[in-house]
Amino acid sequence: MNSSAAVATAGRRTLEWGASPASSLPARVLQAALAVAAAALSACVSPGAAGTAPSAEAPPAKRASTSRTLPAQAASQLMWSALSQGDYASIDRVLVALHGAYLGDPGDATTAAHIGMTQLWRVSESTRQGRPDPSTLASMANARRFLEESVALDGTDARRQGFRASARLAEGAMHRDASLQRLGAADLQDALQAWPQFNLFVLARNLGGAPAGSKTLQQAIDAMWQAQDLCIGGKLSRSDPDMKPYMRLETREGVNRVCWNSAIAPHNFEGFFLEWGDLLVKSGDVALARRIYANAKHSPAYGTWPHRALLEARIRDADANVARFAAPPDAAAHVPIGRASPIACVSCHQSETP
Repeated sequence: MNSSAAVATAGRRTLEWGASPASSLPARVLQAALAVAAAALSACVSPGAAGTAPSAEAPPAKRASTSRTLPAQAASQLMWSALSQGDYASIDRVLVALHGAYLGDPGDATTAAHIGMTQLWRVSESTRQGRPDPSTLASMANARRFLEESVALDGTDARRQGFRASARLAEGAMHRDASLQRLGAADLQDALQAWPQFNLFVLARNLGGAPAGSKTLQQAIDAMWQAQDLCIGGKLSRSDPDMKPYMRLETREGVNRVCWNSAIAPHNFEGFFLEWGDLLVKSGDVALARRIYANAKHSPAYGTWPHRALLEARIRDADANVARFAAPPDAAAHVPIGRASPIACVSCHQSETP
C-alpha cells in the first residue's frame, strides 16, 4: 500500500482510521505540494469542476454507518493479515471479501477505505510481476473511487484524504488528465494542513519519482526532514541526524503516533528511514543517506524486520546505487527506490518472514 505517485504506502504512517487534529505548516511546504502536479497546477480547482450543481430532485446523500458488520470486520482483518505476511498474491481474495462486505453495507467508510488501500497496494507493488501490467489503470481508478467514497462518508481522517489525493494524482498522470491532477494537488494541500506528520510522507512519495538533481526531488527530501522535525518536536541535525536520543519519544497516542511502529505497521519506523535514505542516494548525497539508513537500526523491532537485509545492502551499495536509482525506469540498470519497489507497502506493514 507502481503508481509511483501512489503512496501505497502505506509505508510510513499507519492506517489506523481515527481523528486527525489540525496543525499548521510553513508556506514552503504548501509550495512543495504544488510541484506534485507540475504544470497542471497553474490554475485553481473551481468548486464546480467536478460537475454541475445537483438539481432539486437529487437523491439524499448516502448515510455513513455508525457500526461495522461482522463480515466487514472479518474482511478488514483479512487485509491486515495479508499485509502482515507480505502476501501480495492474496490481494484478489482480500478484495472479494472487502467487496462482499461493502455490498452488505455501502455506508461503511472503513470498508471503502480498505478497498481503496488494497487497490493501491496492488498498483504500488506491481513491479513484483517483473513486467508492466496495464490492468493497474483499472486498479487505480477503483482505488480513487473507493477512497473518494470513504472520505465522503467520513471526512474526519486526514490520512484518508492524503491517500485519496495520491490516487487522484496517480490516475491523473496515467490519463494525462490535468484537471484530476489539480484536484489531487488541492486535496493534498488540505491534507498537509490537517495532519502534516502523516501527509508530509505522502507528499514525499508523490514527489520522489522526479529526476535526480531536480528541484522536485529536493522538495521530496525536504518533506521528509520536515516530517521528522515534527515527530521529535524540534530540528533533527542536518549534519549528524542520529535518532537515538529521540527514541524515548515513541508513542502510540496523538498525532505523533504515526511517526512510530504500531500494531498494523510494525516496522513503520524502519520503512520510513529506508525510503528517506533511498531519496538521498538518488540525489547523490551518499554520506548523509548512510546516516539516515542507519537510524532504522534504532528501532526495538529492527531484529525482526523482514527487510533488514535489504537495508544493510542499501548501506553497503549506496555509492553504486546513485546511478541505479537515477537511471530511467526503462533502463536495464535501473533499480527502483522504495516508493516504486516490490516492497513499497510491506516495508512498513510486513512482520512475518515468508
